Amino acid sequence: MKVYLSVPDTAMWKTYFPEAMLEELHKNHDFRRQSSENLTKEEWVREIGDAECVITHWCTPKFTYDVLSACPNLKIIAHAAGSVAGVCSGSVFEKGITVITANSIMSKYVAEAILGHLITSLRGNVDLHMRMLSGETWPKEKTPSKSLFRAKIGFIGLGMVGRNLLTLLEPFAPEVVVFDPYIKEETLSQWPFSRLASSIDEAVSGRDAVTIQASKTRETYHMVDQRVLSLMADGTHIVNCARGALIDEKALLAQLEKGRLYATLDVYEDEDHPASIPFRNAPNITLLPHVGGAPSRENMTRAIIDALYKLEKGEKTGLEITYRQFTLMTHETL
Repeated sequence: MKVYLSVPDTAMWKTYFPEAMLEELHKNHDFRRQSSENLTKEEWVREIGDAECVITHWCTPKFTYDVLSACPNLKIIAHAAGSVAGVCSGSVFEKGITVITANSIMSKYVAEAILGHLITSLRGNVDLHMRMLSGETWPKEKTPSKSLFRAKIGFIGLGMVGRNLLTLLEPFAPEVVVFDPYIKEETLSQWPFSRLASSIDEAVSGRDAVTIQASKTRETYHMVDQRVLSLMADGTHIVNCARGALIDEKALLAQLEKGRLYATLDVYEDEDHPASIPFRNAPNITLLPHVGGAPSRENMTRAIIDALYKLEKGEKTGLEITYRQFTLMTHETL
């Protein structure tokens, strides 16, 4: 199979595509790689040429109808990252091109990050750390500390991340309420400590913590707004490792400045301009630079390469994406 890797040969990408994996692709396929970091779209299309499979990442241009018309042999788009909304279009699915993604691989690592944030936030570890650094001798009585055991947790969105998070939460016997209009109650049957909420209001009210796993779509933009935040009980801990635009940042900042809520944020509405993040001087917050899925890098590539072997044998990979799944994935540009 003729395989094209749509990622430039730069230092940043070496952790995603280790040399040993590239050598494996060379050995087992008619393989070539993007020649330059700054290709025009026209140059990129010419380089794809007669490729039967293109391995993509978040730097890859979108496969529009025009691009696909210039790539008549393309049979597989193999996305070594999460959402394929940035690289695929409806035309991809209309043409019957197989789309696979490592989203299910990344989701396990994001769920792991959320679990850690929940424990750390509920226990007040960051505040205690900062108080110790500032010279307070033994500040343990000054920071509220809660346990994840039997905690009341609200989920906004489920998805692959939420499913993995439910599995990780099982030993803590929490009470989880999930708001996700795209699932049914039976979806949660394997996690008996969880139930489906009838509304976002029910999912956030009276919770110890609220964690966000929804995709970024037109429907979910600023879904956690001033009204929803006002429904949260004093002392609720919010964790967002999904997309920053799901929260109205100004409304959240106002609640933090009142000292009413706590937040751990790994994502922000304007990540192209990180200096403009509005929370840097806010109380009750932990800020992270969008690293929830970071440990998944080469593991996603490994999964995609293994999936290609299965596809060549005519086997299912478990990584296939349907058109409906594509429509529900995060769209960075709305």
